[in-house]
Amino acid sequence: PPPEERDAIADWIDRQTARIDALITKKTRFIELLKEKRQALITHAVTKGLDPNVKMKDSGVEWIGEVPEHWEVTRIKWLTKLRIDRRNDSPEGYHYIGLEDIEPETGKLKPTENNSRQSEESNVAVFFCGDVLYGKLRPYLKKAIISEQEGICSTEFLIIRPVSVSPRWLQHWLLTSEVTQQIEAGCFGAKMPRTDWEHVSSIFMPIPDSTEQATIISALDQQTARIDLIIEKTQRSIDLLRERRSALITAAVTGKIDIRGSL
Repeated sequence: PPPEERDAIADWIDRQTARIDALITKKTRFIELLKEKRQALITHAVTKGLDPNVKMKDSGVEWIGEVPEHWEVTRIKWLTKLRIDRRNDSPEGYHYIGLEDIEPETGKLKPTENNSRQSEESNVAVFFCGDVLYGKLRPYLKKAIISEQEGICSTEFLIIRPVSVSPRWLQHWLLTSEVTQQIEAGCFGAKMPRTDWEHVSSIFMPIPDSTEQATIISALDQQTARIDLIIEKTQRSIDLLRERRSALITAAVTGKIDIRGSL
């Protein structure tokens, strides 16, 4: 279009995209707040329980604080075992999990195209149903998943076999911000800092009996599912807004829409 119309169209696009960008920013912040709420719910549940009137005691661990009086506080290594099974090949049909396949903080499996990464690994770890896979590289510390079948995975996972604790309880505990901070403090290495089993297994964990664990986990599942649904819907609306933003710009600069009445 002529120069004057070009400038007018550019100004119009700026106004329209600014409104969309502001809305995207608000929705993004809303998602961040929901994630913070989700994390706080889990942390409170696995350190204080569900009964607000329960009698509390000092856990003896400064960063944990008080816990219900009838709970035990012990190190992870007394409740679990570390699997060290390895393979030098990747059998056809075996389920493979890489660090990139796990969503941070939620512990959900989000499979990616990992065949190439799998083939590049000369050594893989073996896990079994019910094991907890925990990413030991510092950028992946907030990744922990419970395996639902036998398979193989990157050796950058610690494969933990729960013995005297629910896998879900252990997963929730490993994904709390407080535990992440404790593990980060023990990471070593300059280029790719990572933790190890000796450090992770020494972390203290408050734990009720198996019945109360199941009750708390069930309550958490219901509460976090609601939050996750809202997050998912909000993210979809952000994606749609971004698509609309792109389509609006394309339509305006190609003359597909007549905006002369709006200039």
